[in-house]
Amino acid sequence: MKKISSFIFIFVFLVLLGGCYCGPCCPTCPPTQTGSCNLIVTVTYTSNVYGTLYLNDKSTGLYVDFEYCPSAQIKKVPCGLAKVYFIDSGPCVSHVEYIDLKPGDNYITFTYW
Repeated sequence: MKKISSFIFIFVFLVLLGGCYCGPCCPTCPPTQTGSCNLIVTVTYTSNVYGTLYLNDKSTGLYVDFEYCPSAQIKKVPCGLAKVYFIDSGPCVSHVEYIDLKPGDNYITFTYW
């Protein structure tokens, strides 16, 4: 009986200590990113991309035009995976770009609609 209770105690102790705690040794836990992330979106002159910039399905209120205003900067956005696209006055939706935002400046360029 003493062996069984000792085994159970050791087993429970190891499970509690060795469980996934989202530290550096846990491969299934999402990475945590700290810091301020900025996104700079640019369209090329030959891309013919224009419209309101959307980030994670929310309008940024920024209008980008390949002729007059070919870039926009969004400061202090949440780090991690971001979905970026444009909607013109049609309202036609451009293709979607995904970017993994890291702390600091992140750049994405649209070269086609």
